[in-house]
Formats: sequence, C-alpha cells, structure tokens
Amino acid sequence: MRVTHKMISNQTTTDLQRGLEEIQTAIDKVSSGQKLRALSDDPAELKVAMSLRKEYSINVQHASNNEKATFRLNQIDSIIGQVNDTLVLLNQFATDVSGKIGSKDAAKELDKLRTQLKQLGNTKVLNQYIFAGTKTTQSPFVEADGTISYQGNTSAINLEIGDDLNVQVNIVGSKVFGTDQKGVFQVLDTLQKLIEQQDLGVTDETSKHAISSGTLKKTDGAIADANTNLENLMDMNLADTIQLSGMDTFGQTVSKTISFSSSPTTILVDGNSTAYSSTVQGFLDLLKDTYGDVSTHVDSTGKIVVADNGIEGESSTLSVNIEPQDQNSDGILLDFGSMALTQKIREVHASDFALTDQVTSEIAIGSTRLADLAAQDRQPMIGETITISGTDPDGDGIKKTFKFMVSPPTDADGNPIADSNGIYGIDLGTATVDDLIRSIELSFNGEINASIDATGKFVIQDKIAGDSQISLSVTPNNEGGGDLYFGLFAVTTEGDDDPDPLSTRIQRQMQTNVTGLIDNIGSVTSSNSTRIQMVGDNEDKLAVKKSSLESQLKEVEGIDQAEALTELREFESAYKSALTTAGKAAQPSLIDILG
Repeated sequence: MRVTHKMISNQTTTDLQRGLEEIQTAIDKVSSGQKLRALSDDPAELKVAMSLRKEYSINVQHASNNEKATFRLNQIDSIIGQVNDTLVLLNQFATDVSGKIGSKDAAKELDKLRTQLKQLGNTKVLNQYIFAGTKTTQSPFVEADGTISYQGNTSAINLEIGDDLNVQVNIVGSKVFGTDQKGVFQVLDTLQKLIEQQDLGVTDETSKHAISSGTLKKTDGAIADANTNLENLMDMNLADTIQLSGMDTFGQTVSKTISFSSSPTTILVDGNSTAYSSTVQGFLDLLKDTYGDVSTHVDSTGKIVVADNGIEGESSTLSVNIEPQDQNSDGILLDFGSMALTQKIREVHASDFALTDQVTSEIAIGSTRLADLAAQDRQPMIGETITISGTDPDGDGIKKTFKFMVSPPTDADGNPIADSNGIYGIDLGTATVDDLIRSIELSFNGEINASIDATGKFVIQDKIAGDSQISLSVTPNNEGGGDLYFGLFAVTTEGDDDPDPLSTRIQRQMQTNVTGLIDNIGSVTSSNSTRIQMVGDNEDKLAVKKSSLESQLKEVEGIDQAEALTELREFESAYKSALTTAGKAAQPSLIDILG
C-alpha cells in the first residue's frame, strides 16, 4: 500500500494532539499535586481516596465543633466564677441582714446584687443564652411584676467532637441559680422583704402546744395511756371537778366545769351528761372539742398535750388551763400541773429521689399515673406489690402491703380495703401518685400528712408538731421485673420546743439556701472543668488524626513533584521533536504533486 502525504499528515496531527494532552496532564499533576482527578484514572485507588476524603471532612467538622466547645466552656467557666463571687457577697449580706433591717443603703446594695445576678443569668456566648437550655434565643431569666422567674428549659446542648464523642456546651439555669421556689432570686426577694419589713408571704411552720407539767399515772404507779379508765388514775376522785379555761384556736374564751358521776363513770360538762368515754381518751376528746382546731394526746411520759393543728405559730391564740378542784377537801388532786405553752416545728421527712413522668419527661405531680413513673418496658404488672413500712409518731411499727390489681375493692370513701391476707389493692390502670399518698396516710392511720412537692419528691409531715419517732420506707418490690423507685426518706426538720422567731428562722434558711447554691456551683464548676480538659485532650487527638489522614491522602492521591516535573519536561521535549518532524513531513514530494 502506498503511503500518501495526506496519511502522514493525519498521523502527525494525531501524535501532536496526544503529545499536547500528555503535557496538559503532566501540568495538571504538577499544579494540583494530585494524580487522581477522574473516575477513569484509577477506580480502586479513587474509592480509597474518596473514603479518606470523607473521613477527613468529618475530622475537620469535629475540630471546628471542638474549637467552639472550647470557647463556650471557657466562657461558661468565667461566668460561673462571677456568679460564685456574687453569691459569696450575697451570703455575707444574708449573714448580717439582722443589722440591716430598715436600711435604705442595704436595700440598694441588695438590688445591685440582684441586677448583677440577673445579667449573669442572661449571658450570651456566640449569640446564644448559655443558661436557657435549648431555648437559646430567649432570655432565660425574665422579670414580671417584680419577680424574676426562669423561662428556659432543662435540655442539654451537645456538640459532636469525635467519633461517638459528644460534649455538653451549656448549663441549665437551675443548676447554677436554683429553682424558682428555692433559688437565688427567691432568696433575694425574701431578704428584700426582711429589710423593708414587708409581709414575708411565708407561713410560720410552727404549731403552738400546751403541755402539762404533771404526769398522769395509774393506781399501780405505771404511766397512764389513752386507754386507762379514769377511775384507775392515781389520785382520781370522782367527787372532784376539773375547771377548763383559757382561749381556743378561734380566739374564743374557754370556761367549762368538768364533773363525774359513778356507776357507771360518766363525764359531765357544766352539769350535763356527755357521750365521752370514761377513759383518758374520752377526756382527750373533750379537750379536743373544747379548744378548737387542736389535736390531743397523752405522751409516753404521761403528759397531756393539746396542739394547735394550724401553723400560725406566734399568732396562735391557743391557751389551755386544766385545773382540778378539790371538792371533798381531801387535799388529793390529779397531777396535771401547769400547762406550758411552747411552739414546735413539725417533723418532716422527704425522699431523696425526684419522681419523673417517663411519658412527658416532666416532674411528676399528684395526677401522674404510677405506671408512668417507669419506662414503658419496665412498668409494674398485675401482682407486683409496694410495701409501706416504718414507725408511727409514738414509735410503734407499721407495715402495709399494696398489690397492683384490676378494679381492687374500696370503701365508700374510695380507700383500699384489705383482703383476708391483709393486702390492699391498687388499680394498675388508674392508680396515681395521689392514690399512693392516700395509701401512705392510711398506713399511718391518718397521723401524718403526705404530699409530693414541686420537685417531684415525696414529703410526709407529722400532724403533731415537735419531736416524734416517725420513720418511713416506700418499697416497690418489682416482683415481675418492674422498675418503680421512690427514693429513701430522711428527716429534714426535727421538732424544736423553743424555735426562734419566724424572721430569724427565715434569715437562717436564706443563708442555708445561698450556701447550698455556692456548694452546688462548686460541683458545676468541677463538671465544667472536666469538659474543658476533655476538649483540650480531644484537640490533640484530632490534630494527630488530621495529620495521619493527610499522609494517607498524599500517599493515595499525591505525586512526587520532582518526578512529575521530569515527566513534564520529557513530554515537552518529545513534543518539540514531534513538531520538527512534523514540519519536515508536511513538505509534499514530486510524486504527491504530480499525483
């Protein structure tokens, strides 16, 4: 076959074009430093490279999040330090508040502390409120009608700073400033009222008591109790009378003459027969009906106690006088002695565990179903029991068992009725925290009040103020694998026969609250420092990983620059030679001209 000039020209053009492409490819490698730029380059290597690039991109994001976390946590640490310093000043103020009553300068000083704490509570970092939970665009501490309340939530904000590694970058306001009920702003408001001598708006949680100095004994010398018959009391003469005087809890004057008849023994009031039993308990019932809203009992030492059921404390009008009258002039009288008035703080027991509605994630309230106090797969089942045990105010043991049933029997008041084994029923489907509260009160035969407080904790309170021997355990037995738990109960307020005035007790409570907040900030600071340490360590780990990924990417994608430059020069030299050859080949021969 004859090779024509045209054929040579076409081949030369193709070779030149290929040479240009090789040069351009070499230039791209040198300029980009990468040898993989298209799927066709090396599919297997490109797949490895894409995986490394994805991991590298995640590492970059983790590093960015870690940097943000470091900044936020350091800012939080600084703000918490300022809050702590301000609380220390507030604690000093609360300690000396008794000397600041009526002082305008003290009121200004307190207002300044209030403003500082509110500003700190509404601090922004990276344009987000750090104490607002996840409501980061709204001020967490809002003032309305002179009261500052928390408007944030309790949710955490977490940043992913590594594979399966997250860090919380906010602090819930109540962790630092306390709750609306017992937090720093409640303390500030109360101290303000103390200084300005305003109504504290606080109930005096004390009860006025009248306690006999004498001791009731039986004829055999033993201490009398409520079941002792009156005629069996030492020095009891049915011919004598007893004069009741003083004032009841409603402010009404008391004046009654108690006499007795025999065969059978009967209690008479102002000469009229009554239905009171002829026992010490009958006499106690008479006192209860005489002195208003009171509770009466004979204690373990034989002393008569008449206690105001109200908690008006210092303002209670109760005054009791029980004076035997020697009608037969034998000089022998019942030993009531004088009735000394005293105030007593009611004994309170609170659980150490806050109940949460697992369905709504909110703090449990009275209407919360017992079943919803546990996760869906750990809720109580038919047949599981709850045991309520402990000791009553007099130290006598109590124990009752309640079993989850369907439609358990109840009395006319809706209270559970025990079966033949002494076990009470609780309706599994409808039983609420309020139902359990009633069950606790039932177990104590009505001698205590039970409730659930604003934080979701159970509280029981002795109806009779002062020292008592109450103890309580509420134990879910979880026989079927349930997960109910109500916490442990501990005495938080013991009886006090001679409490300080209300204002003094309030001042002391405010100091306690502030000290608790300072202690809690120590815990928060420690946790935050741990996070700061974690992100610091993580920064180094991320840097090491980044370097490793860059090395791997360079190995897969990268080129040897010297080698690539040499290759480029070779392509350029080859192209120049091809151009020279092509120039010669482009000159037609005589044969091509003649055709």
